[in-house]
Amino acid sequence: MHQAILLLHVLGASIWTGGHLVLAITVLPRALRAKDPSIVEQFEAGYEKLGIPALVLQLLTGLWLAYRLLPDPGAWFAFGSPAATNIFAKVILLAARHPPPERRTAPDPRGARHSRHHPVGAVRGGGRGLPRGRDPLTSADVPDRVVLATPPG
Repeated sequence: MHQAILLLHVLGASIWTGGHLVLAITVLPRALRAKDPSIVEQFEAGYEKLGIPALVLQLLTGLWLAYRLLPDPGAWFAFGSPAATNIFAKVILLAARHPPPERRTAPDPRGARHSRHHPVGAVRGGGRGLPRGRDPLTSADVPDRVVLATPPG
């Protein structure tokens, strides 16, 4: 059973890492040369169907393997052994990679597409956002980009 779970874990890691290598080595340079973010968006749309299940598989099997190695989840954060330190580092790296969604991009009433994968204010298409000037609906000044931040709490 352990070997099967480990095999699934490594398979998930291979798919996840391999997809990001393809993105970094081939897709991203092509998109940067063409100055066309839709190339990356197209890759993401296709890769997410395989990459996200691989990440979930890796997460679930990783938790199973960690629990099998150290049955007390509290020990994962105690730095009592090299295994605990390793598990702690992996949990921290995973948490750092996927922070909680505190800030979201604003919906643009004029149709510009905002990124769902990047921080607030990141606008796909090289900075297209609401134009400067007056908003016809509220008569308020409109900044370069529309940004919403969820209040803390």
